[in-house]
Amino acid sequence: MAQVVASMSDVPKILIVDDNRDVLASLRRTLRRCAFDLTCIDQPALAVEALEREPFDLMLCDIDMPIMNGHEVMAKAHALQPAMIRVFVTGAGNMDAAVRAINEGEVHRFVRKPFDANNLRNLVREALDRKEELEIVSEASARARRRSQLYEQLEAEHPGITNLMYDAAGVHVVDIPYPEDLANQLGMEQFLVSAN
Repeated sequence: MAQVVASMSDVPKILIVDDNRDVLASLRRTLRRCAFDLTCIDQPALAVEALEREPFDLMLCDIDMPIMNGHEVMAKAHALQPAMIRVFVTGAGNMDAAVRAINEGEVHRFVRKPFDANNLRNLVREALDRKEELEIVSEASARARRRSQLYEQLEAEHPGITNLMYDAAGVHVVDIPYPEDLANQLGMEQFLVSAN
């Protein structure tokens, strides 16, 4: 079983990676009730290929896997899809590694094996809510950066245009040059109408 896909539309996409097929099936059963679009993969290399092909909102990944461990998969996932929420699935023996990964910003949280189904569903929902919040903040930051760049561009093209003056009452003071000066600055002298 290299890949099992339960596909839906317009729902969060979750990638589940675990080389233990029983754990993989258990994770799939637990989360399929939540109307998520699930992709379950039991080979880390195939998981990386899936990450290269399509975007995911969240990934649950086992730490202990042969050939490529969970840390390597998480590192590749972070490089390929930095906005995706990453959650480790770990046994008791790997707690130090999971905590280190959280502290280093590699993963959002970890789930301990054996996991409680309700706790896992709640953790996934909370993580997806957090992702949505981060996307809103990220979009607001991007808009602010674009606005700042626009102001810089306007100021470079028209020095002084972004400098605002206020009078004692806090009202904007607009210093409009004489129409002739403004027309000359804009290269529109031919449009001036003579007052004579």
